[in-house]
This record gives sequence, C-alpha cells and structure tokens, in this order.
Amino acid sequence: QAYKTAAAKEADGSFRHVGFSYYGDQATGAYTSWPREDFCPAKSVGWDPRARPWYAAGATGPKDVIIIADVSSSMGTAHRHILAQNAVISILDTLTWRDFATIILFNDDIQAVYSEELRPMTDANRDAMKTWCGRQSWKG
Repeated sequence: QAYKTAAAKEADGSFRHVGFSYYGDQATGAYTSWPREDFCPAKSVGWDPRARPWYAAGATGPKDVIIIADVSSSMGTAHRHILAQNAVISILDTLTWRDFATIILFNDDIQAVYSEELRPMTDANRDAMKTWCGRQSWKG
C-alpha cells in the first residue's frame, strides 16, 4: 500500500504530470511498476529483470568485461557446452553501449579469442560476437 501511495503522488488527474515508478528486488528478482503493466504470461515465463540491460547498467554502471568460457572435453557432459554458450549470450545481452567486452574460450590453453581488444557493446558488435560464438566449438 505504501508503494501505491508514493507512486500516486507522482501523477495528477489531468495527466499534465505523469509519474512512473519501478521497483526491482536484487535478492528475489521481484519487479513491479506504476502505472501497472500487464505481462503476457507466455512471454514472461523465465523473465527476470536482473538480466535486462537497463537493470544491469543501473546496478553496476559502465564496465569492461572479459568473458572466459571453458570449452574442454568435459563440457560435452550433460550438455554443459550448450549451457556455457547460452550463458555467454546472456551476459552479452545484459551489456549496454557504455560497456566494453571480449570473449576468450579455453581448453588446456586458449582456443579462441574474439578480439585482443575490448569492443564497445554496440548492437552491431553484440550481434557479431553472438555470430562468432555460434561458429566456435564449445566441447573440446
């Protein structure tokens, strides 16, 4: 109730001033907003605001990221290679234009490097990194 009361103070009946309020809980992933938004259950299954770029940027600020993933033969067990590749893609999806990143795949040595330099996370660079990931061998 306190949340609704506080959010209601941000808007007036004539809509000359419309307020928006968002709350996300880091510990649980709970998310609420005012005015209320209805989510389609089919699309929201597995949706976690902590994995959204706007949340990650607000919670951590600009960052330099080197993603290091194991591609040794053990990754072929229990589909770990698929989980690793999906995790790398998920990390890329949380990065914003303020972030820089690259990817290194290793076995007993470095197997592949996306770039020797950190790349700005523009949409084009993110797409190129995802394409590169799809062309790599992820299970030794």
